[in-house]
Amino acid sequence: MKVKLIIPKFQKLNESYYPNQVFKDRLKVLEQAFLNNDIDLVVTSHNYFCFGSDFKSYSSDDIKKFINNCLITILNPLKNKKPIILGLDFCFNINPFIGINALVCFLEVDDSNGNYIYKTHIWECWKDQTCCSSKCFSKQNHKRFICFKDQEIGLLSCGDIANDCHEKGELLKNCDLYIDLSHASLTGHTSQAKIPDEMISKGKSRYVIVTQQVSGPTTILNYKKDGYKYIFPQDTTHQCVKRYCVNGKIAGVFVDIEIVKNIETIT
Repeated sequence: MKVKLIIPKFQKLNESYYPNQVFKDRLKVLEQAFLNNDIDLVVTSHNYFCFGSDFKSYSSDDIKKFINNCLITILNPLKNKKPIILGLDFCFNINPFIGINALVCFLEVDDSNGNYIYKTHIWECWKDQTCCSSKCFSKQNHKRFICFKDQEIGLLSCGDIANDCHEKGELLKNCDLYIDLSHASLTGHTSQAKIPDEMISKGKSRYVIVTQQVSGPTTILNYKKDGYKYIFPQDTTHQCVKRYCVNGKIAGVFVDIEIVKNIETIT
């Protein structure tokens, strides 16, 4: 299974939502990511798209309707679409659980017409350093896992990886790979940097991949030079990390990974 991670430069919100240009720019990035015919799956950061008050008519009860009628309508004009794990944020209260207003969704491509189809989504259960609901985490486990290319993948939404959310791994089902979509630039003290090795040592998964938005050009250059360090186990030595540009400016990096059933390589 060949996976392309999109690690974009962080974009600040205005008062309620991403301005139209940011939406357009991030659609351009997806088009770039889809150009490689060898890629099986694309994974974005969290907050890749953010939706504001114009979408308040949707509630958590009809989030599938939102994904089908709004998100997929935005994405379908893109060419050469790939299955995608995508992070969405909302600038209004919509999360039916205790977490921040963010979700992770998985979309596949319909072979009959080349359009996206909804498969599953999870809401974030982490709200802040003192508030993370393991009960809400557990309630969503039936929607957390997808089977793709003979791999079982578990979805995590940013802070969901924190021990308080999954009771130090007790609520984590064993799978081949966990993918955690994060919002902002990560540092060594974050759960996304510390918890993956614990998950692997406990046998919860063979690999953990964490995406993020990066703070600026220095981080992008460091990943280009030294490799992307949020792929676990961290003894991976070969990575394909490529900078990408939007409107002539460096806007993030792509990280290409190949995962097979028993061996992982980064080519």
